[in-house]
Amino acid sequence: LSIRSAMDLPWNLELDLWARYVDDLPALDVDEYLTFDVRLGWKPSANLEVSLVGQNLAEDQHLEFINQFLPERSTEVERSVYTKLTWTF
Repeated sequence: LSIRSAMDLPWNLELDLWARYVDDLPALDVDEYLTFDVRLGWKPSANLEVSLVGQNLAEDQHLEFINQFLPERSTEVERSVYTKLTWTF
């Protein structure tokens, strides 16, 4: 189940929200998980964008995939927060 929202706000702000639920995946030995991502972006000019992003805010970490042949290559997603600066020309 996935729900997304993308909003243009006043003062050149953008707010993007994404919630996602994945049920148990018994064949892959992966438990159910819930993720919540948020992005707040600001465009002070046509060529510049500054964003603050939070990913996987619902949990510290969750397992998304177990590689059956190379278990050390399994995918575990951790909570993260970062800023992004984009300059286009």
